[in-house]
Amino acid sequence: MNLMSLSCIARLPQAWLTNVSSGQRKRYSFESDTAAAQTSDVRQKWGSRLDIGDEQRQGLGTALNESTLLGFEVLPEQRLAAATFSVLALTNHGDPPADPRVQIIFSPVGRVVASLRDGSWDDCRAPARRFELNELLEVVKGFGGLPIYGWEFIDTDDASLASMAGRYSLDWTSGETGGLSHSISVFQDEADRYLDLVVWFDDLLVFTSDGTQVPLDDFIAGGERWWDAMYAGDSRTKSAGIFPMPKGRNKRTVLRRLLSRVRRSLRDSPPEQSDGGDSSA
Repeated sequence: MNLMSLSCIARLPQAWLTNVSSGQRKRYSFESDTAAAQTSDVRQKWGSRLDIGDEQRQGLGTALNESTLLGFEVLPEQRLAAATFSVLALTNHGDPPADPRVQIIFSPVGRVVASLRDGSWDDCRAPARRFELNELLEVVKGFGGLPIYGWEFIDTDDASLASMAGRYSLDWTSGETGGLSHSISVFQDEADRYLDLVVWFDDLLVFTSDGTQVPLDDFIAGGERWWDAMYAGDSRTKSAGIFPMPKGRNKRTVLRRLLSRVRRSLRDSPPEQSDGGDSSA
């Protein structure tokens, strides 16, 4: 089993975790069941607040749009969180990456709020099911890896909390200073089950599946290239099964309207008439 799909933060070296906020250069390792640990230098200092402007906020939204959420977990003692996504991207050579999975590490984490509900995303009466922070990864994995969409995921916590309407499955805070400068909001949407998740943090790093750190602007550029190619009808994007939809359109609203049309069509269709013949031999 590939640990990238399980969000392998739990296997970070303990010394790295203990000193993660020291501001020194550290080594980050991804481990797998079939290969030795691969490491890369982390060149960005932890413990400082990442300044995300509107352009980067929108760029991260583009890079994460329609990505598949494979894992998300939090180590509260180290105030670290890790999310694993399979993203839509094109390299600077114009080709899809050999492995589309990336892992984003958030630190320090100041708050985590989740709402797991039995019902559709817009069911305002569906109560939240309680679970513990250490169960978050299993809850996310339980959805089997579903896409996130909507173009906006960074610093949208107000809207996410409003949709939860106080129906929290968990609400964890670190009790320490910092960790609240930015937030990432993701979800998982099944027909009769829904998860809202918001994690607050100060800084983030992006890694490929082989442990190589990706500069934030490069990560954003890869996503922007893919979406520009998709809107241009580039054949390299067709395997994703995504058709052009104007940016800013609420996909859930569009899908809900399509579903409503299907239901109305089925309701208005006359029932099949039996010919009344004897079907017995």
